[in-house]
Amino acid sequence: MFESILPFWVCVLLVCRLFFGTYTSVLLASILFGAAELFRGRKSDDAVWKKLYSDLSIVGHKGCALNAPENTLASVREAHKLGVNAIEFDIILTGDDEPIVFHDSTFDRTTDVTGEVESLTWEQTKHIDASIKYTGPGNFPKERIPHLKEMLRECKKTWTKGVSGYERIKANSYGKSAERYA
Repeated sequence: MFESILPFWVCVLLVCRLFFGTYTSVLLASILFGAAELFRGRKSDDAVWKKLYSDLSIVGHKGCALNAPENTLASVREAHKLGVNAIEFDIILTGDDEPIVFHDSTFDRTTDVTGEVESLTWEQTKHIDASIKYTGPGNFPKERIPHLKEMLRECKKTWTKGVSGYERIKANSYGKSAERYA
């Protein structure tokens, strides 16, 4: 059965590829295929559905940045609640070479502190409120910027059966990298 409909969906994917990027095409073709299968009355336990989606991974971007302040421990817990398989978070070094989980090279966009991340030490950074500018759903008062060790501990605690993690390792303006911590 799967083999008989595969050429049609490969054609759908290729047509999508003409108009969109690779990832968008795969996503769009998958959505179209899923909608068509549901419209035809297939159940989610159908063999074709299972074969196509059994290896699909859902990755939480910056933890779960739409539902909690990005790159925080709360974002990891929110991602777990939504059932993601993996999370992506960003690592940057403070001025004293401590790896923190933070996206930008400055604090300006997500906190009420201004300036470069590398201009502060971990002792100064660990008290910064990472939720002060968060406008999404939920209430996350005084969510701190986590140290990499804290984030990894939270991941291990939250996903007791294991979780995949990908850390986007950045270099600060001095060229120092957090790679040795990954």
